[in-house]
Amino acid sequence: MGLQTIADAIGAFFRYLPNLVAAFLVLLLGLMVASLIIFVVVIMAISQLQVDTEIIRAVVLVVLPGGVIALVLSFGLGTRNVTRNIVAGFYARKLLHIGEEVEIAGEKGVLSGVTPLQILIERDDETLTIPNRVFLDEVVKQ
Repeated sequence: MGLQTIADAIGAFFRYLPNLVAAFLVLLLGLMVASLIIFVVVIMAISQLQVDTEIIRAVVLVVLPGGVIALVLSFGLGTRNVTRNIVAGFYARKLLHIGEEVEIAGEKGVLSGVTPLQILIERDDETLTIPNRVFLDEVVKQ
């Protein structure tokens, strides 16, 4: 029926997902640095016109670190579950082997895959998905 092809495509997408996240973060960081450089150049140009920019510098020294801290906290707190799943998936792929009988979080079946975010278990013609973080929190029986 071609279901294996679809499953392979979905699996490839989830294996590629960390690359997409990393590319997005690099792009975002690059855009922020570029904006900051333009701002600094504009302030330097205004200083060359002998306009007093001391108050602008003082405001920037207060606002910029506060903005960076807010960005880091919101990003870090907002993605902590995703990060935990990715780290747990790394360890799960090292310890669990596809095709073996496992019991995770009370769900028993045959391990069919470990994606970056979830563990896939086949049982009675159905696929169960369990977040990878459960691998760290629960007892896993092999």
